[in-house]
Amino acid sequence: MNYHSLLDWRLGLSMLRVMNDSTFVCGADGNFNYIELNDWLDFATKLRNSFFDSFYSKDASTEITEIQGLPIIKWGRRQRNVIMIVHPFWNMRNFTEANWLAEIYNEIKEHTESNGGKISIIDTFNLHRRPGWCYEKLIER
Repeated sequence: MNYHSLLDWRLGLSMLRVMNDSTFVCGADGNFNYIELNDWLDFATKLRNSFFDSFYSKDASTEITEIQGLPIIKWGRRQRNVIMIVHPFWNMRNFTEANWLAEIYNEIKEHTESNGGKISIIDTFNLHRRPGWCYEKLIER
């Protein structure tokens, strides 16, 4: 019972799909037409909004927006820094194919590099369960 809040049937089902199908990329291709993913973008947007309201809403240099539907937060002078809200199963270190997520990441990377900013990544698993920890990790950088 101590771990019930950590159990997530959606992640469990996605994990089974990952283990069963080597081509399944858990929405990184922009395909959210699976029962466990069909409302993920809305969920991620709500988490982003709540996080923004809790930690950034009083900062005039911060804005919430989307890139191709993916929720992000831009902050700092000229909003040069970007926080990406991602699925916990997305590989953000190695883009092996050009897909929806890679396009978004490259657009954000171009924006941050041209403005002297940085990209930070928060996954929805942690953002949902430990927003304070996510904020702490961001300010440590």
